[in-house]
Amino acid sequence: MRYISTIGLAFIAALALSLASITTASAKDICIPTRNAAEGNHNNADCSNPAAALNNWVLGDRFIRIPGNNALGCAEALATEFKMKYANSLCSVVANPVDTGGYALYNRPGAIAVSFLAGEGVPVTLKSESNEFATKLESKSGKLEGKGVSVELEDTKAGAISGKGKVVFLKVKNGATECNTEGAASGEVVLSGLEWRLVFTNVTPTLGILYTLPKAATIVCGKVKVQLEGSVIASISPINMELSTSEAFSSKESCKESEQELSAYLTQEAEEEEGKSAELKVNFGLGKEKACENIEGEVKLQPSKMLEVVG
Repeated sequence: MRYISTIGLAFIAALALSLASITTASAKDICIPTRNAAEGNHNNADCSNPAAALNNWVLGDRFIRIPGNNALGCAEALATEFKMKYANSLCSVVANPVDTGGYALYNRPGAIAVSFLAGEGVPVTLKSESNEFATKLESKSGKLEGKGVSVELEDTKAGAISGKGKVVFLKVKNGATECNTEGAASGEVVLSGLEWRLVFTNVTPTLGILYTLPKAATIVCGKVKVQLEGSVIASISPINMELSTSEAFSSKESCKESEQELSAYLTQEAEEEEGKSAELKVNFGLGKEKACENIEGEVKLQPSKMLEVVG
């Protein structure tokens, strides 16, 4: 029998939608508009392909773009029937299929949890395997490039989904000049005292590790001093699979068109909160700018104890 604590991931089951005119939404479901400006329903999970009929919801057009600052941006609505759009913002009155409808339900993430073997628990650490992945921190004004990264995360508090960690970037250079943080060897950028926590990044499901610098880090590259601050999200997988101490989780931190690929997130406490966004900022001497950190490869994180991320 396994002990379940609160590190990991679980999503609430999808609700079956009735064709009746009155339905009841779960407290964990959100009723939101199905259109944002001229956009309508979508039939793919990143909302880049609008459905053929912007007003009429047809079978297969299951995705909706979430307006405002909601973290998830595009989410899968609870769609099993043609009549899945609602005529009111409480999602209690089903819209006629030929009406514009205007609202839809989607599932908000549930609890985060992890499973240990019976008798096991914290403290637990995750340490990366040796690698020589190319790394790059860039903004409009400059970039730092390196080769190799190591990660060590520690969780010492029972029931926590967060802890302290350290990430070390190796062979870091600004052009031809080697860089380092204070007290580190030449070419090493050591980010210690990092705060990390597990967060939701979408409802597919995907879990992420949110890394936050408690204070700005100074990276010295010869006569140039680079300031780094903020937070960044890395993915973590697999879920629903027990991993022994000889196996490893995969974690990816990447950029897409100079933007951090994962930035929006929800915390476990986000039952009623708006979405949040992680953001790195760097100063190469010309003022603070939005930055992106890319690691060309999946970092392997080995657990110190057998565990399973549950989703």
